[in-house]
Amino acid sequence: MVLAVPESGFVPDRVVPAADGEAVDLWVYAVLPKEEWVAHSPGDFGRAEHPGTAIQYCDQIYEVMRVEEAVVGGYAFRYRLRPWDPQYTIRHLVEYTLKTQMAEAVVHQDMARAERLRSLILWLFPIVGFAPDPLQRE
Repeated sequence: MVLAVPESGFVPDRVVPAADGEAVDLWVYAVLPKEEWVAHSPGDFGRAEHPGTAIQYCDQIYEVMRVEEAVVGGYAFRYRLRPWDPQYTIRHLVEYTLKTQMAEAVVHQDMARAERLRSLILWLFPIVGFAPDPLQRE
């Protein structure tokens, strides 16, 4: 299997252990959003409590507790992780490694490239529509 390497500018996430007394164990600082990471949602009178996404990191399983804006320069997102509570069933486990970070960066770059191309086509469509028929067919 060939590992796709993102173009230059790839910045790996930064994982920081939480300070003593904090309600979380790890902070994950990320440049790109993690689309499949969903935060824990507390229950109330109208909704049941739902655990966050299960993340496997260094042979331990953590739960995403919260997603917020990063307070550290260079990173856009900050994820709070705490050890997985065994009362919940793991329905989906996300493996978190440098390899998966690189794969997510490649997917994000591909999506951004496709969006730029789509935008360019929309801008050029009126101009190209007036071109002679043989040129349009090429």
